[in-house]
Amino acid sequence: MQILNIFSKDIHRYIEGVIKADDESGLLTEAEEYVLTNEVSKHLETFFEVYNGEREAVGVWISGFFGSGKSHLLKMLALLLENRTINKNEILNLFIEKCEENGILKGAMQKAASIPSHSILFNIDQKADVVNRNQADAVLSVFLKVFDEACGYYGKQAYIAQFERDLDQRGLLNSFREVYASIAKIPWEEGRELAFLEYDNVDAAYRQVSGASESAAKGILDKYKDTYQVSIEDFAEKVNDYIQTQGENFRLNFFVDEVGQYVADNIKLMTNLQTISESLATRCKGRAWIIVTAQEDMDKVLGEMNNQQANDFSKIMARFSTRMKLTGKNVDEVIQKRLLKKNTAGEPILERLYAQEKNNFKTLFSLSAGSQTYRNFRTEEDFVNVYPFVPYQFPLFQTVIKNLSEHNAFEGRHSSVGERSMLGVFQEVVKTIAKEEIGKIATFDLMYEGIRSALKTHIQQAILTAEAHLENDFAVRVLKVLFLVKYVKEFKSDLHNLTVLLLDGFRGDPLQLRGKIDEALQELVNQNYIQRNGDIFEFLTNEERDIEAEIKAVNVETTDLLDEFRDLFFTNIVGDRKLRVLNSKQDFPFTQRVDEIDFSRPSELTIQLISPFNPNAGNLTTIKAHSMDLDRLVVVLPTQARLMEELLMYKKTDKFVKQNNTTVESTRQRILSEKAMLNKERAAQLKTMLSEAVKDADLIISGEVLDLTSSDPKTRILNGFEALVKRTYPNLQMLRGIEYQTEEVGRMLRERSATLFGNDTTTLSEAENEMLSVVNRDKLSGIRTTMDSLSKKFEKKPYGWPLAAVQCIAAKIIARGKLEISEDGVLLEGTALEQALKNTGKFQNLILVPQVEYPPSQVRWLKDFYKNFFNKPAGSTDPRALAKETKTAFKDLVDQVSAKLMASGSYGFLDQLAGPLETLRSLEKESYDFYLTKLKQQEEVLFLMKENTLQPIFDFMDGERKNIYDGAVNFLRKFEKDAFYLSGNEFETFQAALSSPTIFKGNELINLAKQQDQLSEMISTRCAAEQTEKINLVREKQNQVLGMQEFAQLDGSQQEKIKQVFEKVVSSIQTAADITSVTMQYNQFETALYQQILERVVQQAAENTKPAVTDTEDEDGGSKPKPVIKQISQIFLPVGKPLLQSADDVENYISGLKTALLEEINQGTKIQI
Repeated sequence: MQILNIFSKDIHRYIEGVIKADDESGLLTEAEEYVLTNEVSKHLETFFEVYNGEREAVGVWISGFFGSGKSHLLKMLALLLENRTINKNEILNLFIEKCEENGILKGAMQKAASIPSHSILFNIDQKADVVNRNQADAVLSVFLKVFDEACGYYGKQAYIAQFERDLDQRGLLNSFREVYASIAKIPWEEGRELAFLEYDNVDAAYRQVSGASESAAKGILDKYKDTYQVSIEDFAEKVNDYIQTQGENFRLNFFVDEVGQYVADNIKLMTNLQTISESLATRCKGRAWIIVTAQEDMDKVLGEMNNQQANDFSKIMARFSTRMKLTGKNVDEVIQKRLLKKNTAGEPILERLYAQEKNNFKTLFSLSAGSQTYRNFRTEEDFVNVYPFVPYQFPLFQTVIKNLSEHNAFEGRHSSVGERSMLGVFQEVVKTIAKEEIGKIATFDLMYEGIRSALKTHIQQAILTAEAHLENDFAVRVLKVLFLVKYVKEFKSDLHNLTVLLLDGFRGDPLQLRGKIDEALQELVNQNYIQRNGDIFEFLTNEERDIEAEIKAVNVETTDLLDEFRDLFFTNIVGDRKLRVLNSKQDFPFTQRVDEIDFSRPSELTIQLISPFNPNAGNLTTIKAHSMDLDRLVVVLPTQARLMEELLMYKKTDKFVKQNNTTVESTRQRILSEKAMLNKERAAQLKTMLSEAVKDADLIISGEVLDLTSSDPKTRILNGFEALVKRTYPNLQMLRGIEYQTEEVGRMLRERSATLFGNDTTTLSEAENEMLSVVNRDKLSGIRTTMDSLSKKFEKKPYGWPLAAVQCIAAKIIARGKLEISEDGVLLEGTALEQALKNTGKFQNLILVPQVEYPPSQVRWLKDFYKNFFNKPAGSTDPRALAKETKTAFKDLVDQVSAKLMASGSYGFLDQLAGPLETLRSLEKESYDFYLTKLKQQEEVLFLMKENTLQPIFDFMDGERKNIYDGAVNFLRKFEKDAFYLSGNEFETFQAALSSPTIFKGNELINLAKQQDQLSEMISTRCAAEQTEKINLVREKQNQVLGMQEFAQLDGSQQEKIKQVFEKVVSSIQTAADITSVTMQYNQFETALYQQILERVVQQAAENTKPAVTDTEDEDGGSKPKPVIKQISQIFLPVGKPLLQSADDVENYISGLKTALLEEINQGTKIQI
């Protein structure tokens, strides 16, 4: 049975491919065949909920791409809301049947249709054919036009429509039509089309029906034209007036198709639409609706927005808050129900076919990895509904159309709209294969024929050329498929997927088809119809074909190709400039070589890549012969023409794009950018291809092909490189896999374990023995061994040791006492040795020599010396270690003596350490050889120094005698001022003994302690006597004060305070610690405090006897002088002689003293005696 016989409806019947809003022919058919998909049903439920409510949100936005059914939905809504009757069929009843079991949608639909309304359906672009789109009120003009026409007025000229509206409102319009027809002899509907020729007839008819004067009626249309103005507010008012005349609850609904295309990216037009919606909502109270369609979502229509546009857009969103976005995901359902529905004869045949072939569907129609996953046939019912198509074809073709549209492939004013719907395209495909027997399926290239007439000529020029010139018709079909999927990023156009798209039946041979497609692809590539990028094939436009030809003509040097191979192989697969061999934990540098060109610095080891461009490629015998006796790993890639072609195209494209990156022509610039992006993908493909090639590559060392089991490219290289290292460096195994670090040199030199210092019962390691042997051989041969020559020798074959290993092993041998290093004739030790071994810049100056062997007698002597001089046994028996230990001991002794000498300011005798310190410092600087061979010469001097100076001083300073000495020094400092009060020279004797330079020796310190005790006793006795004497004097003066008449005049409190002063003086004398303090306390009392006591007694007594008189006034109110007390020593006595030598001198002195005393008394002065 032929395919055309399985459908329930004639597949050749006319089906309107694109629903036009203004086309009313075939309305009943459109309504009957309309498919209420699940997606549309959900949107309608939302819409009717809003429409049937009392909200004033009267804007509805229906968006969707080409073929999504938005225009069809808009048209059906217009019919449904006014419940139009067509050929005695109510549209509502047709849609109620489509709701099936959806009771909610049925009820909402019935309620909406019950609301009286009128639908004004129009395509805004078609209605705006005489309106300037750039005008700010362009949208308003179109709305006014269609509204006027709906009211029966002349919409093409708004001022004439206003003239008619004014006549109608006065009830004169019908009369005017009749009178005009009688005067002009033509109907008014014809006359208004040529109004500028009918002015006289219009004037006459108007004057007759209105009763206006001739002058008032003359040029009536010109007057309307000159004065006519309309605003959105006026329009809304007119619409409201109209609604009010139609009865209660009436609604006027504007259905506007393709608004998105009309406003495009013009924010002013969009704002104009928003303002109309807003005004209608406000003025008409929700009784005037605007339902529009657009190709895209609102934000895509508006494009990029600034802040102000974004604010306007938010207002627009508010007015079109009900949005229905049709994705077209149920387009297959529409096509199945309208076009592919099967008849009763076809269904059982397809059911049997499904049972026979269902197990093959996954194999036949599954796309390769990297492509979007499309569903396959799921059930028998699904198969029956979709046949002769495959499920993937519906969404894939929808994406094809969308992407072609975005790339401006279609003819027409708005390039994003094709002229054929998906339904129409699929109908054409079915027609094409209608006479095929059941079992055949539609191939994807047939979709091209459905859109051929809508495509711009230059877009499909390559296909037109191929059809005219290619003899291989099948190659043209392949080219059409590649054209369709050119911009579908989700589809990977490789050989497998193209086979799926061109499979024409269930019983075909996919492998044979695959081969046929492969041949066609190669032919298309050769003739520049398509390009290949790895596994991907891509259709080329005319401009792309020209550029592709230019690219293929680019000349690329062989060295450039080899350099790219180097980067692909060594950078992406090998990955490092040094490779680590696992067993040795060591990184080895190598030379990077491709064919016969080196691309890095020379190294002992080489990895050579034999590329497909090599003259010997494919001749393994020759390559093996060339590798003999070379320290080289040769990687021989299998000869692959595809790899060479792709690499060549990569380099040609890269070079061409770089040479033409300054082009200004936009199309060429875009293609170059795309070429650059595709070349990046090609680079990624090349990495993959080379990795696969390395998996199959032969790896050769010295003519032998290695037997490697790993399939991982890098692991294979690493395994081969490890084999090369083992062959080149047989002595590398001496390191036993130890990973040495330069940082360990210091630790190896400083370790003081028994192994390193004298008690080593183990033998040297193999590596240590080898290095020591090299140094010994050099010495026997008279060759000077430096660290530089040593490291270079062991870094090269047959050793291959890393520098850190050479440094560490040398350090270990030195620590064992088998080697020594000098720099500029100076033997290095300690920190200097460590730093020198780490500093490669000094390697040429570091001389290595085997250590000298010392006689046992020298070692025994040094051990005995160490024990006797330092008072402790040496820890080492190895000569060098023992010498080092001795040197360290001298250094420690130098530090101790230096520390003691720093205290010589307090201990004068420590100056005697200066000489020994110089001697010790000179020994500290000597080499270890000195301690074993020459120190013995100074043995006697050193021990005398120790016995006479060092040991006594150390014993003194570190023992109890230092505390005794410190106590004597403190005693002297404390009581030195009391020496004046002692009769002898005891203090001088004590001070001299304390300053003795030999105080730290013998019994001198004991004698000093005895002198200190005797001196202390003498001071204590003299101090006690002085205290008694001075206290008696104080008490005597106290009694004198207590016996004064003025003291008796004091009250008890005042007397007690005076007594307390005397008691404090007595107490201070009693507690004084030395003689000087006792004397000082009494002198302060006698010279100052005692006079203050007398003045206080006299003054307080005077205050107590005359309480009514102030201190400074006498009884008569005059000033009273303050009492003055002077010591008798303060009385001035003019004496002519310094000495009294006779009785007359005495008499004269006494007489003068009397006179002076009486003069003071007369002046009110009181005299202290």
